Amino acid sequence: MQYTIGGVNDAKYIAMVYLEAFPESIDMFFKQKKHSKLIELLTNAFALVLLTGAQVLVAQEPETQVLGYCIYSRPMFLSRRFGIILKNIGAICKHLIGCLTNINIKELAKLTHNALAMHFHTHMDHPLPKCGRINSIAVSPAAQGRGIGKELLRRALHELSDIPVFLSVRPNNTTAKHLYLKAGFRPIGTTSDLQGEWVLMLKD
Repeated sequence: MQYTIGGVNDAKYIAMVYLEAFPESIDMFFKQKKHSKLIELLTNAFALVLLTGAQVLVAQEPETQVLGYCIYSRPMFLSRRFGIILKNIGAICKHLIGCLTNINIKELAKLTHNALAMHFHTHMDHPLPKCGRINSIAVSPAAQGRGIGKELLRRALHELSDIPVFLSVRPNNTTAKHLYLKAGFRPIGTTSDLQGEWVLMLKD
């Protein structure tokens, strides 16, 4: 298995893994969407995340498509963020248009409702410190059970080793929760969205 730092060119493969790994989320927000439109939407969305400052680690076997990924980010000053956006403004506009042309008003409204629900239902033991984040981590179902997620997390935490790291996980995802606890994360609060509760975790 090869683990490498990925980029915007991997966005489509990341989208395909996400599609396979999180069918409940797809059903919640995009149940009626054609597969080709969905892939295009997710590709553009992940590209935007990467173009605005996040990093991604990808796992793949030689000459095969991506089997897993971990998107992570570190805190940065507003001026640094603005510089990244300015540098990538052409590509950002292209992928933003790609998102807008592949999402309808109903889907956008539901995603907005979901984000607001998470914001207003967040409860933490104490204010979140300045920290890095595991934004998204997933492994294709066909490749699960091989330690890929564990290795992706280990490498991402190595990249963020100088700061605390925050992530969220579904309480019924016992495999992921166990992995995070073993990696040194601890629960610090909860939030909820249209699909249910999240456990918020921090590694100091």
